[in-house]
Amino acid sequence: MKEESPQSNEQTTSLNKFISDTGRCSRREADKMIEEGRVLLNGVIAKKGNRAGADDIVLIDGEPLTAQDKAPAKYIAFNKPIGITCTTDQNIPGNIIDYIQYPERIFPHEIIGQTLRRTDFSHQ
Repeated sequence: MKEESPQSNEQTTSLNKFISDTGRCSRREADKMIEEGRVLLNGVIAKKGNRAGADDIVLIDGEPLTAQDKAPAKYIAFNKPIGITCTTDQNIPGNIIDYIQYPERIFPHEIIGQTLRRTDFSHQ
C-alpha cells in the first residue's frame, strides 16, 4: 500500500488541509486526528506532513473522505456592528459566530474584513 500520494506536489495538498477543506474540521483538529492515528492515507496510518490529492483514499475513523466531499464556498456580506469581535473563537464574548448564528460552520478564511477599535481613530 502506498503511504504518499503518487501525484505531484502541484496536484496535492497537505493532508490536514485536504481534510479541513471538506468541512469536517479545522487543520488543527485534523493534525490531532493524524497524531492520534485515526487517519489512514491509502491504507497506511498517516503522519503529519503527508500530502493527499483527489485520487487518494483518506479514511477517518474508518469512514472514507474524498475531495468531492468539499461543499461549495458560501460568502456572507456582513456589516459588523461595534462590540462584535471578528473571531471564530466562541469562548470570546461578542464573537461574530455567535452573533450571526449561521446554521452551518463558518470558516475563518471566509471571514474577510478588518476589525477597527476606537483607539485606531485616536490620531484623528
